[in-house]
Amino acid sequence: MKKFRSMSVVMDVIYFFIVVSSLPYFFLRMIWEKGYWKKIVSKFRSPPIRRGKRPCIWVHAVSVGEVLSIQNFVPALERELPQYEVVLSTFTTTGQEVARKIFPNHFIFNYPLDLSRFVRLAFHRIRPRLVILVELELWPNFLYLAAQFGIPVMVINGRITQKSKRGYQRLKFFFHRPLQHICHYCVQTKEYGERFQQLGVSPQKISVVGNIKFDNVFVGNVSKLQRQMQRNLGLPSEALVIVAGSVHPREEEIVLDIYCHYKRFYDQLFLILAPRHPQKIPQMVSALQRRSLKYLLKTDLDRQSQKKLRPNQVLLVDTMGELPYIYAVASLVFVGGSFIPYGGHNVLEPAVLGKPVLVGPHTFNFRKIVEYLASFQGIIQVRKPSQLREWIGIFLRSYQKREEIGRNARSAILRNRGATEKTVALVSELVRNLDRGQ
Repeated sequence: MKKFRSMSVVMDVIYFFIVVSSLPYFFLRMIWEKGYWKKIVSKFRSPPIRRGKRPCIWVHAVSVGEVLSIQNFVPALERELPQYEVVLSTFTTTGQEVARKIFPNHFIFNYPLDLSRFVRLAFHRIRPRLVILVELELWPNFLYLAAQFGIPVMVINGRITQKSKRGYQRLKFFFHRPLQHICHYCVQTKEYGERFQQLGVSPQKISVVGNIKFDNVFVGNVSKLQRQMQRNLGLPSEALVIVAGSVHPREEEIVLDIYCHYKRFYDQLFLILAPRHPQKIPQMVSALQRRSLKYLLKTDLDRQSQKKLRPNQVLLVDTMGELPYIYAVASLVFVGGSFIPYGGHNVLEPAVLGKPVLVGPHTFNFRKIVEYLASFQGIIQVRKPSQLREWIGIFLRSYQKREEIGRNARSAILRNRGATEKTVALVSELVRNLDRGQ
C-alpha cells in the first residue's frame, strides 16, 4: 500500500507541472471556444454524496459512444444483482447529457480529475463495492487509490489499439501496476486479449466475450421506424436521403461537395448532416453558406407546426441521441471520423437498419467491426473522397445494390449478439465472490 501511496504523490506532482505548462493553451481555448471555461470548472467539481443505502457498482463510460454501449448492460446487471445500486459517471459533457436521457432515474456524476484529492473524495462519497470501466479508461491515480481503498476494478467491452498498446509500453513505469490491479478484463476479441497480455496482464484475468455494442442495436420493425421518422422529418416516402453521421471538421467539406454534385441530377435528393460535436454547428453552417446551400436546424424543424424538409435543403442535426433513429430514413450512410485520423465511429447503428454504410480509410477504433462486416460484404470502405463520390453515385442509381449491402450488414450483426449476457454473468460471479469474501 505504501508503494501505491508514493506513486499517487508522484502522479500529483507530474500533473501539477503538466497543468502549469498547459495554462497558455487553456487561456487561448477560453478565448476562442465559447463555454470552455464552464467545462474546465465542471471538472473540478466533486461528485455529490450518494445517499443510497445499498452497496453500489460504479460504471464509468467516458463519452457518448460508451454510454450508448451500456444501455442494455446496465438494466441486465440490475436484474441479475437487484441488491446493488448501479451508478454512472462520464468524462464528457455530451456523454453525461446522453446518460441522463437513457438512465433518468440513476445517480450520474462527473468522473473525478486524476488528482489524489479528487479521487479520494469521490471514493468516500460514492462508496463503490466495484468499479467497472467501459472499453478502457486508465488513469493511474484512480487505479492506485482504488487499490489503496481495496476497491476492485473490472474492464468490460475491453479493447486496446496497437497505438494505445505502444503508448502504455512507453509509459510502463506509470501503468504497469494499475494494469495489474484490474481484477478482470472482458474483451471484445482474442487480438485485444493478446495485447493486454503483452502489457503484462495474466491470461487468467482475460475473457473474450465479444462486443456488447452488437446487443444494443435496433432489432425491431425497421419499416415502421422508417415511416415514423419520415413523418417526423417531413420527408416524402420516395426521397433519396444521404445521412452523414458523426462528421468531424473538414469531412463536411467532402460530403457537401459530393452532395452539390449529385443534387443536380436528383430532384428528391436530401442530405442530413450530423456533426460529431454540436458545438461545430457554426463551422458546418459556414461551409453550407459558402456553397449557397439552404439548411434547416433539427431544433427549428421540431418547432414547426407542419414539419417539412424541402428538397435541396440540408438538415443539420443539432441535437444529441437522435442519430440512431435518423439513420432509418437513409438511402445510404457515411459514418464520419474516418476521413481524418480519428478512427471512425459506430457503424453498427445504421448497418443493423439494413442501410448501406460507407466509411473512409481511418477506422482503427472500429477495425474489427469493419472487418467483420466487410467479410459479409456488408460495408464499403474507401480510401479517398473520389471513391466515396463514386460509391454514393452507385447507391443513388441502384436500389438493388443498396438493398444487397444493407441486407448483408443486418444479417451479419444479428448473428453476432450475446456479449452482454456473458459480461453480466462474469460481473455477477465476481460480485458474488466478493460478497463471500473470496
